[in-house]
Amino acid sequence: MNHVPATRMQVSPLLVRQGLFLSLALLLTLIAGHLYCSVQVAGDASDAVGTVQAITVPKPTPMAVMQSRSAVATTAPVESSVVRERWVF
Repeated sequence: MNHVPATRMQVSPLLVRQGLFLSLALLLTLIAGHLYCSVQVAGDASDAVGTVQAITVPKPTPMAVMQSRSAVATTAPVESSVVRERWVF
């Protein structure tokens, strides 16, 4: 067999430069593909969730709690008039 030892093998600078350029091009392609995929996933997630708006509810005072209790006792049940949304998976 014609086996050339590693110490005697000569690598031209052009071959090294081409190998480095190929490695750089592959690395940049993989990074760009990863960024594109992450942007697509983030866009799909935001489309699925929609916009979330923060709702602030003031803390009721004790007087307001007492008034709401008396109002609930005098009015009809709200549960019968409100149609609840059901989720079926």
